[in-house]
Amino acid sequence: MTTKIYFILLLWLGGLTLGIAQEPGTLSLADAIGLALAQNKAIKLQRLQTEVAASQVSKAVAGQGPTVDALGLGSYSNNFSQLDLRTFQPEPAPSEINIEESGVESFNLNLGLRADYVVYDGGQGKQRYRLLVGQSQLARAEQEVLINQTALVVSQLYFELLRIQNQEGFLLENLELSQARLAKIKDRAQFGQANRLAVLRGETSLRQDESALDEVRLAKRQLQEELRFLLDLPADEAFRVLPAFSEWQLPPMQELETTIVRDNPELILARQGILLADDQLSLQQRAQSPLLAASANLGYLYQNNEVQQLAELQSVGGVLGLTARYRIYDGGQRKRSVEKAQLEVAIEQQREDRLEHRLVSQARQERERVLLIREQLRRERENVRTFDEAFAKVEDRYYTGQATALDLRDAQLARLDVRLRIDQLQIDLQKAKLKLDQWQGKLLD
Repeated sequence: MTTKIYFILLLWLGGLTLGIAQEPGTLSLADAIGLALAQNKAIKLQRLQTEVAASQVSKAVAGQGPTVDALGLGSYSNNFSQLDLRTFQPEPAPSEINIEESGVESFNLNLGLRADYVVYDGGQGKQRYRLLVGQSQLARAEQEVLINQTALVVSQLYFELLRIQNQEGFLLENLELSQARLAKIKDRAQFGQANRLAVLRGETSLRQDESALDEVRLAKRQLQEELRFLLDLPADEAFRVLPAFSEWQLPPMQELETTIVRDNPELILARQGILLADDQLSLQQRAQSPLLAASANLGYLYQNNEVQQLAELQSVGGVLGLTARYRIYDGGQRKRSVEKAQLEVAIEQQREDRLEHRLVSQARQERERVLLIREQLRRERENVRTFDEAFAKVEDRYYTGQATALDLRDAQLARLDVRLRIDQLQIDLQKAKLKLDQWQGKLLD
């Protein structure tokens, strides 16, 4: 999956470099997802966390071998020394001999190498390594989930913005009809063919259309701002999204369920959590194992004194050692740790099972919803011609005095409503495809 994501990024960046994306000021769905993968701050942060987890694995590999330390200690002193020595001799011999010396120097130097190696720890080191590998894989799985979730949110926002754009276009067309009709009514009123009430109704309808258009444009600006935030675009960058409708085949439920169980990013993350909990349990079970460690020391010692009897000392040698440790009693700490780790495994398994059932259930409901939307879309498309013809006939009857202004307004709004419903159903169909693709782990295919 990670290779696939980087391949998408490469294609997207290459497309921008070659200038083959689309006309200026527009944004395609592929470009929107590409920008999110490249610039979204949450994804950038998760990638850094994934790299940190991977670096911990490298650190664990290095820590399994022996360690070698260089040791060094040196000291120098220069001071006044007084030494009184008893002679234990009978008189007239002095009972003590006094030695005083100033500027007495002493020099010590100790150099060495120390090597340590864990010979046996019951497999704890290898298990800790497996645990860190599991944490790294978990971080990558979390990254995949975040990328897929971000791509889904961006895609849904994209289609919602497309719906608003289309609605704006329909309302502009409707507004032009209202303006043209109002102009005709005013012209007829000058010749006495329309009364003042018809003009007022035409003006009211025009203001209603203008208010509806203002609301839609406000919603469009808000959606653009949300999309800019996810794509990390400048606040003043204006754009229009391009139509991205496509025909697609709805898979059978059995195939859909099999793909979800196998490839869903959240389920993969949940299974990785189970493996990580298993590794943690194994580590706790091995914590009682005995420890055997070997060490080796090689050193050089030099000492020089001006006053002491030991005037100079040099020593070179080495020491080999073995250390064994086994904890006989810990107050039941290990037992409680193992029990806690077993509970964590059970919890992760329950979470994975619950998530699988929820996703399959949601997919089944979404699939049924897709079938319903397609049937509704077929019906509404058949209604378009009917509403267009009805509006044209009512408009002709209105100008011949056979229909009222309310009849004309109702026909106009009905014509607009069916177009908006068709566009909404098309958008809902694409959103459903995005959900099903995301659940199947195919959103970035």
